[in-house]
Amino acid sequence: MNAHKQFLADGMPGSMSYSEYIALVEKLVEEKKTTGPNQTDFYVDLTKLNLQRMRRISKTTQLNEKLLTALDTSNQKNWILITEAWCGDAAQSVPVIDLMAQHNSDINLRIVLRDEFPQLIDEVLTNGGRSIPKLVAFDDQGELSFIWGPRPAPAQEMVTSYKHMPEPKKTYIEFSVDVQKWYGADATRTIQEEIATLLTEQHVNK
Repeated sequence: MNAHKQFLADGMPGSMSYSEYIALVEKLVEEKKTTGPNQTDFYVDLTKLNLQRMRRISKTTQLNEKLLTALDTSNQKNWILITEAWCGDAAQSVPVIDLMAQHNSDINLRIVLRDEFPQLIDEVLTNGGRSIPKLVAFDDQGELSFIWGPRPAPAQEMVTSYKHMPEPKKTYIEFSVDVQKWYGADATRTIQEEIATLLTEQHVNK
C-alpha cells in the first residue's frame, strides 16, 4: 500500500468530499459529459442515470443497527474511495459509504477518480482488473484497516459467473441490467452487512 500511504502523507491532493463529488457529477450531467477519457453518449447517459440513483439512495437508505454499532466502536480515520461517475456499481455503493462516514465524524472520506489516480487503483486490483468502486480504509494509526469492493459478494459472483459463461450469451450491457435489478432488490442490505463485518473484525483484531 505504498502509493496509498504516500497519498495520505501528502494530504490526499486532488481528492473530493462526497458533496464535492456530487457537485462534480451534477456539473458533468449539465454539460453532457462524464469522468474519464470515454465521453461517448452511452457513458454520458449512464452518468445521468447514476446521479439519479445516488440521490435516491442517499435519501432512502437507513443504516442498520449492526453497522451503526460497528461504526461507533471502530477506530477508523481515512477512507479512500476510488470511483468514476459512469460506473453503475459505484452509484449503488458510494452514497451508502458516505452515510457511514457521516455517522462517524472521525472518518475522513475522500473520493478520487480511478483514471486520475492509476497508482492507487493498481494497488487494489480485482483479478488483475481496475474494477471500481474500491474502498481502502485506514485506522487512526495510519495502518490499513480493510479493503472493500468492487461489489457486494453476490453481485461479484454474478459478474464472475457471467464472464465464464460460454458464447453465445447476453451482452455485458444486457447483463448489467440483471445486476442493477439485484441491487434494487437487495436495497443496500449486503454492503451494510459486509462493511459491518469488516469493521467488527478489525476492531476485534486490535
